[in-house]
Amino acid sequence: MKKQSLVIFLSVIFILSCLVLTACHSCEFGEWKVVLPASCTDSGLEERLCICGEKETREIDANGHIDGDWIQVKEPTCSSQGSKNLLCANCDEILKTEDISPIGVHNFQESDICEGCSQNIADVAVDFEDMSATIDDDVRGYLVPRLDGLFDGYIKGSGAIKNYPHDAYPIFADNYTIANVYIQDGVTQIGNYALSNCGRLENIVIPNSVTRIGDSAFSACASLVEIVIPSSVISIGSLAFMSCKNLANITIEGSPQIDYNVFYDTAFYKNSNNWQNMVLYIDNCLIEADDQIQSCQIKDGTTVIARLAFDNCNNLSTIVIPHTVLNIGGRAFENCTSLADITIEGCPQMGYLPFLNTAYSNSVTNWDNGLLYVDNCLIEAKVTIVTAKIKSGTVIIAGGVFCSPWLTSITIPESISYIGPQAFELCSSLNDIYYTGSEMQWNDIIVSIWNETLTKATIHYNYTGE
Repeated sequence: MKKQSLVIFLSVIFILSCLVLTACHSCEFGEWKVVLPASCTDSGLEERLCICGEKETREIDANGHIDGDWIQVKEPTCSSQGSKNLLCANCDEILKTEDISPIGVHNFQESDICEGCSQNIADVAVDFEDMSATIDDDVRGYLVPRLDGLFDGYIKGSGAIKNYPHDAYPIFADNYTIANVYIQDGVTQIGNYALSNCGRLENIVIPNSVTRIGDSAFSACASLVEIVIPSSVISIGSLAFMSCKNLANITIEGSPQIDYNVFYDTAFYKNSNNWQNMVLYIDNCLIEADDQIQSCQIKDGTTVIARLAFDNCNNLSTIVIPHTVLNIGGRAFENCTSLADITIEGCPQMGYLPFLNTAYSNSVTNWDNGLLYVDNCLIEAKVTIVTAKIKSGTVIIAGGVFCSPWLTSITIPESISYIGPQAFELCSSLNDIYYTGSEMQWNDIIVSIWNETLTKATIHYNYTGE
């Protein structure tokens, strides 16, 4: 009994000692450690431990979704909507779905089948026109609607777009609803007035197959900002881009014949920074000179002088045309009444009477037997001339030189390489041509348009003057 009482007594003492020791201990917890990571939608759990084995836990708030990338799940077509999903950056859960607007624009640039919806252009177009210049050409124009209420124009096929009169426009011209026009490679000519007065036209690409741009072809396309004329183009008609009021960037890659007022009333024309010493250039082409100009040194590398470029520059007295110039437009220096000193260093092709009514042409001392020369170029002949002998060494006959219906015979030296437009147009009495070269050399001469009278006269080859 005494033993049992002692055991109980000692147990009580031990328990009381433990309680006292426990009451005196202060837990020192370590770092919190994640035992269950939180997700975007579910909370997590973390805990920390004391050296005594005591443990504390606490909840970690859910992370919430974070916007990630939009993923397209359905591609839009020309006329139908697509769709896209916004995914969470952490869990890839779809957070949002939105529609993608239809492209709104068909693409027939590569073929007659739309790249987006596989429809045929003939089934989509609201208007169609045969724009062929001749029966041998195959050029078709289409107006294709867009979802924004505007239209895209497509010109397809091969050959020339015909020349339209100013009062009979094609489907594209005089149309304020066309935003873009795409011309297929294979079209060789953009005819007169073909795309004129398209007030909303912002984009046009001229393919490398085009060789001629007609009169007023793009005139009054007020929204057009930029144009690149490829090197394939050999002639640009009058007023072709006139009144394209926002046309500020122009590139001419080649050396085409340029008619008058082609770029008049454009942003490029009105920008004084584009004029150099009172002369307007576009790349290697001299477009126009200010009519108050007194002297001019044509810049190096110039290849083209446009038609009427110096017309009525009454104060201009001297001009040197460098050897780089390949073409002088018709009447380029007409009515330069003070222009008495002219030098032509090369052998440029010349349009119609480029030096008409200048001080040089009005001086009788410059004439030789009814003919007027500048260096190796024949630039004018008396209207009353009956017989003519072009001096040896002459290379160029300018356009419109022989306007005499009384001319009956002419001697042409083998040095001639170019006969300009209308050079013999009015020579209805021309019967005999005495040519000092061979028939093969005659056939190598470049004969421009409206010189059919040469084919009706008798040509005496290898003429020696005997």
